[in-house]
Amino acid sequence: MCNISHLLMPTTINNTIDKIPLSPVSFKSTMSGTYKKGFGEIKQQLKAANFPISKTHGFVASLLTEKSLNKLNKHIDSNTIFLAMPKKHGANIPNIIPKIYAEQLSAKTGNKHLDLSNYLEFRQATSARKAYTAQSRAKLFFNIAFKSPSHKADFIKQLEGKNAMLVDDVLTTGETFVAMATYLKQKHPKLDIKGANALVAVDNRTPTPRDIQRVATKLIDVLPRDSNLKHIETTVVKSTALFTRKKLMRFELGIKTPEGALQQFRNMKDDIAKMQISLSESIAGSLIRYPLNQKELAVIKDTPTAELSTETQTRLLHQFYPNAVFSKAEGNAFRLFSNPDKTKELSNGVDYKSPVDALRSAIPNIQQSIVAQQNTQNLEQGKTQEKQQEHNLGLGR
Repeated sequence: MCNISHLLMPTTINNTIDKIPLSPVSFKSTMSGTYKKGFGEIKQQLKAANFPISKTHGFVASLLTEKSLNKLNKHIDSNTIFLAMPKKHGANIPNIIPKIYAEQLSAKTGNKHLDLSNYLEFRQATSARKAYTAQSRAKLFFNIAFKSPSHKADFIKQLEGKNAMLVDDVLTTGETFVAMATYLKQKHPKLDIKGANALVAVDNRTPTPRDIQRVATKLIDVLPRDSNLKHIETTVVKSTALFTRKKLMRFELGIKTPEGALQQFRNMKDDIAKMQISLSESIAGSLIRYPLNQKELAVIKDTPTAELSTETQTRLLHQFYPNAVFSKAEGNAFRLFSNPDKTKELSNGVDYKSPVDALRSAIPNIQQSIVAQQNTQNLEQGKTQEKQQEHNLGLGR
């Protein structure tokens, strides 16, 4: 019995796991220790108000000090373009602070700025703010993609003869900056990224060799004596060395007992895998982990199966049957079931030569599920509108 992702993941992704070199990013242009609790509170208030332009501009301006600007100026030149980190794809209220910060930096320095939201789509299963533990953050997959080949071509043209400074509102671990730099360098190898700058930051320092050795020693001291010491040290380096000390500290805080040390070591390995898998899928153009939106589903429900790519079919299956599994019988015959208990077969009781064939056979049934889902949503919307109309009539009497 096999999970669908294992069998249908593009070979380009499988071949690049743990082989993508992460791009180092300098955080030195950012003022360290400028993040205060009040920042998060005000940001949430702005979000609740849909990020009003004037108030958001005022908030950013209040934090953009002369001291922080002087520090930034030491790390840029006249050819530097500020790249505002993109909004999260599908967010109900997109965060516009990075864009406004880049605009204000541009006005202060005379340097050009670009909003990466105009070129890229950034997806994440959940908000990083909601993943507070090292364990949950270690499995926080993401995806970065140019919106189209023409968007990529235009981006490269805009950066011709220029260097870039990535810009965001907050710097905590630096993970998003490193991921973005790595993706952009993979897609545009000649791109010169000067560093990353944030409006506020918890820390701007990367771990020293002594910091890394301290954490590795703590793990070695409490993990089972037959553990591979070299593997432990390598894991600590890969999971922390290119990021801020905040990330290393999150792992270190959990290393107090043998059980805690083992969990943190697993978290480090999961974190390395998350970065590699997310970047591999991004570079390969795969969105296999991410649900299709309502507009995409509206088109797919009427599209012949033969015209749907294997990845689109896989995303459909993930979306409607997230626990689906293939069962392999004698003679390399495959069947597809909705869950590991095999209580519902999706491949119509037929043996297929490959997982792809079994998946293809299930698509018409999933398309019917799309229609049923949309009919239910339309019915609920109709009831909501009726209630609203009744309420409005009551108010008018």
